[in-house]
Amino acid sequence: MSDPGAPAEIDEALLRRLLHDQAPHLAGLPLAPVSNGWDNVIWRLGDALALRITRRAVSGSLHANEQRWLPILAPHLPVPVPAPVVAAGPSEHFPWPWSVAPWYDGNTAEHAPLDRAEAPALGRFLAALHVPAPADAPSNPFRGVPLGHRQSSVTEWTEHPATTGDRALITAARAVFDRGLAAEPGSERLWLHGDLHPRNVLVRDGRIAAVLDWGDMAAGDAATDLAALWWLFDPDAHSGFWHAYGQVSAATWHRGRAWAAVFGLSFLNFGLSNDPGTADTRAQDLARAQLGRVVAPQRPPGIQGQPAS
Repeated sequence: MSDPGAPAEIDEALLRRLLHDQAPHLAGLPLAPVSNGWDNVIWRLGDALALRITRRAVSGSLHANEQRWLPILAPHLPVPVPAPVVAAGPSEHFPWPWSVAPWYDGNTAEHAPLDRAEAPALGRFLAALHVPAPADAPSNPFRGVPLGHRQSSVTEWTEHPATTGDRALITAARAVFDRGLAAEPGSERLWLHGDLHPRNVLVRDGRIAAVLDWGDMAAGDAATDLAALWWLFDPDAHSGFWHAYGQVSAATWHRGRAWAAVFGLSFLNFGLSNDPGTADTRAQDLARAQLGRVVAPQRPPGIQGQPAS
């Protein structure tokens, strides 16, 4: 994966300066680094807060979308989300937006898998999120779009994979993508998270504690988010999700499964956020497990008979 713009140098001195300027009531709280993602750096601020700061120019508009829209969506969602309590803008000290948000205890689903009984909770969360978005809601060129917009990337990942030894899995995933591509496209413009994978789902005691990282939030085809089902649960737990989410068409199910293939193939090609030329082997392990669920024989909910390939 190529580096989408050089990251900013972010240290405690900078963060203290920003807090003194735009959130002085929080400037005296302890600060501790937590993580460096592709788009943002997270520091813990005191016991109850987190400081989330943009680290690349290309991510500034994504952070601004979170600041504007997440406080509007949060009250209607049955799972905690990090709506900003301070939404700070660019200043003479830093050119991009940054936020202070609630801190949630737990581990991401990458390290702490969900109990299968949580599948209905995911269904209720997405049912609450997937409502019609206003006309001025953001669009995203990579999320919520027709699957044909991702075809060139999928072709690149399948014809020139970054991993070795995964050819059969990659070929099967491409077949799943092609089936979704052939399905009737979605026409609704609904709210979606856009990047709902195990690194963005916080887990505590086997349950969903929060849904993180809303930088890719957009309006579009909610099948994008349905991919989370294959990220987080084996197919034998899917019926609980669909019972809570609601019945969908076979076309929507095939598009959701195809989006899962898109994300899994993408993760097979991930590089480290601080060293894009080095493979993210943990992401590749996640992708193999997820793609195994994606390509397993299964059918859309409500359709009887032998599982589809």
